[in-house]
Amino acid sequence: TLTLRTILGLLRDAYCRTVGVEYMHLDTPAEREWFQGELEKGYTKPTRDEQFRILSRLNAAEAFETFLQTKYVGQKRFSLEGGESLIPLLDAVISDAADENMAGVVIGMAHRGRLNVLTNIAGKSYAQVFREFEGSQDPRASEGSGDVKYHLGTEGTFTSDNGNQTQVYL
Repeated sequence: TLTLRTILGLLRDAYCRTVGVEYMHLDTPAEREWFQGELEKGYTKPTRDEQFRILSRLNAAEAFETFLQTKYVGQKRFSLEGGESLIPLLDAVISDAADENMAGVVIGMAHRGRLNVLTNIAGKSYAQVFREFEGSQDPRASEGSGDVKYHLGTEGTFTSDNGNQTQVYL
């Protein structure tokens, strides 16, 4: 049995903090109830190891953006700047997929942040991205697509914290 103070604290945390979820427009009561139940479960603080992984993924995303901005001034790059939290988010989702033995993950996305996802999630090498920026990419490597660097995709292997792997296609 929860005290009124505890119930109010859970509801405040679920509905009055910095993240909001719109779900009341859903037609199906069961779907609305599911969202409500998930929101009201409460927040579980990440473990110290999880916090370090999140920080390392954020740092990798930020360092990549800073390097591109410094090294390739004036180049169109559709930065992830301001949205770097996408990298630890994708890391968490794909880690869970790998831990559940999912064979592969296919990501379709717009330009913004694509280069960062290519390197920090899908495993495209930094060297490959830099060659594309410098125009020293072998045209045969893009299989004749003739596409610009921020349209190109990749295929790689993602490894979770637990050592489980899954293929990533972008």
